[in-house]
Amino acid sequence: MGKPKDIQIGYELNPPKVLPTDPDNGDTFDRELDIFLSRAERISHVADCLHLTDSVLGVPRMSSIMAASLIRSKTRGGLRIICNIRTCDHNLNGILQMVGEAKAIGVEGITLIKGDTPKHGESTSNNPLNVLSYIRKLGFREKAVKIYLTLPVTISAKSLNEKLSVEPDGFVTQPITDLHVFERLADNLISQRVEVVASIMIPSEKNRRSANLIGVDWASYENDVATFVRKVAAKATEVLLSSPNNFEAGLTLAKTIGGRK
Repeated sequence: MGKPKDIQIGYELNPPKVLPTDPDNGDTFDRELDIFLSRAERISHVADCLHLTDSVLGVPRMSSIMAASLIRSKTRGGLRIICNIRTCDHNLNGILQMVGEAKAIGVEGITLIKGDTPKHGESTSNNPLNVLSYIRKLGFREKAVKIYLTLPVTISAKSLNEKLSVEPDGFVTQPITDLHVFERLADNLISQRVEVVASIMIPSEKNRRSANLIGVDWASYENDVATFVRKVAAKATEVLLSSPNNFEAGLTLAKTIGGRK
């Protein structure tokens, strides 16, 4: 059975690390790149959009823009791509350059995130709200890529209004665990014509450490993940599946919900 037309499935992928994890084996990057591109090709048959992360936990990885360019040459047409950009790693000039590069290769959008402290070098003082405000003043609108911000599911009205004031095209939520809290947030945002990309971490023993690191408790939906995803999708512009350490579980769930035509 195909998925309902109003359900859009996104999938999160981590580009390969640029430094070898095993100093005695110099081809680590090449192997990771092959695995990454293979996963991108496989998931492209069931996902509508790929979300490419940017140096998770500050560990240097291939840039999301470069990764998107490689995926474009390896996967079939129609797949949307959204790239994360860590504002702590770049000055404004560099971020504008990356926005232009994203547009040139047909990336759908970018998500501005502050990012964890980099493992190498110093952070910049740029934060996503200020960066987006600056970009908007320069006139980046519908002719450029869409620009998203991240959003906790539980947020004060003041903080939400601050984020809305810089006119993002949409928000990518932190992982959702409470359906009713998310539904209230989504109703608010969609009424203001702002896209809502709802992130859900897939329950898996291999993902447990990642879940613990960011405080995700999936007890409320682990017994019927597919139903939970469908209920979230009913209120979201897109559902973003995250399975950082168990690709096969993520691929299986995406197929269960329904593949691309």
